[in-house]
Amino acid sequence: AKETPKLVDGVYQIENAAQLVGLQSIVYSANNDVEARQKLKVKLVNDIDMQDVYLQKTEAQFYGDFDGNGKKLYHLNLNGGTGGLYLFKQNHGTIRNLGIELSTNLITSGNFGALCNINYGTIENCYVKGNLSIAMGSTGGNIGGLVNLNETTGKILNSYHEGEIIVTRGNNIGGLCAFNSGLIDRCYHKGNITVSNLEEFSSTNIGGIAGNNIDQNRQYLGTIQNCYSAALMHNTGYWGSDMFS
Repeated sequence: AKETPKLVDGVYQIENAAQLVGLQSIVYSANNDVEARQKLKVKLVNDIDMQDVYLQKTEAQFYGDFDGNGKKLYHLNLNGGTGGLYLFKQNHGTIRNLGIELSTNLITSGNFGALCNINYGTIENCYVKGNLSIAMGSTGGNIGGLVNLNETTGKILNSYHEGEIIVTRGNNIGGLCAFNSGLIDRCYHKGNITVSNLEEFSSTNIGGIAGNNIDQNRQYLGTIQNCYSAALMHNTGYWGSDMFS
């Protein structure tokens, strides 16, 4: 079900799961309007049960301010389809004060990040809780507990992921992100990371915080500071992986 959220004093008020689905349509429709997309303001007013609710897989790029207001999305299922699973495909704005508690999933996407696939903006005071069981296709994929790619302008601040990450056929796996060329500050990951590659990939990198502290093109190094990872990392399949704490 999809429902248009109420607009109160210029802020979309998200009260239920149907309104969150409706918000994705609003974000998508504003993508080509520079002024409208930057003015988008969103606030969660309740904890929202996402049981049996599937977020649309759109090209939604978020440029506004998403205030989770200390609330959470729980029983969230991010499984289904290929090409990426996320709340928004890209974040160019701010996502803050948001909790996500995942259902038990077997994820078969090419890339995974619970909050967004690519972060160019700021993610602050957010968390994701839940185990990730991920079975990629023959070409592997990139997995982060919060985001897939944290780009050079991206900031992940005072945020964390708690839960095991179990991957079959994965290329780049990090407790928070697969690739970081931006800033990660005051963050942590708790939970073992296990990768079972049944065949050789050109690159397999595993990290407690980031799988790679560099961008995908190997040009820009990232910064990780005031962070820690409490993870045992295992490679139970093809040997040749690089593992970083």
